[in-house]
Amino acid sequence: MNLRYGLNEEPPKTLPEIGEILGVGSTRIQQIEQKALRKLRSRATASLAYAHSDEEGEHTEKRIVENAMAVARQEARQVMLEAKRAQERLDRAKEIQKRLDEKRLQKKLEKELGKEPTQEYWRKLDEWKRQQA
Repeated sequence: MNLRYGLNEEPPKTLPEIGEILGVGSTRIQQIEQKALRKLRSRATASLAYAHSDEEGEHTEKRIVENAMAVARQEARQVMLEAKRAQERLDRAKEIQKRLDEKRLQKKLEKELGKEPTQEYWRKLDEWKRQQA
């Protein structure tokens, strides 16, 4: 929410910009945004109804809005932390997949060229690594 609406005195960002920062798609960012807004609306509606029944309605309403913004910031931090953890898991999975692919290639080259690594073996392995980079 902070990134999307510029709550920390930063300019608001688009869904694709936020997705790029967090390493997820803009569709996922939109889902997260909609969920956060639903939570805020439900809490704010109940709180504002209470504020208008109070004698200090205006002062109470201001506190409620400030609290709702604090809740939104906290939830945004949680969402960002969740996205960061998801990105870390994805990065680890990609690294594991890369190592598995390298092992498979090594076995394939051993089958084709024999168990002793030759210049051809190392050349093909280096070529594959360059393609992966």
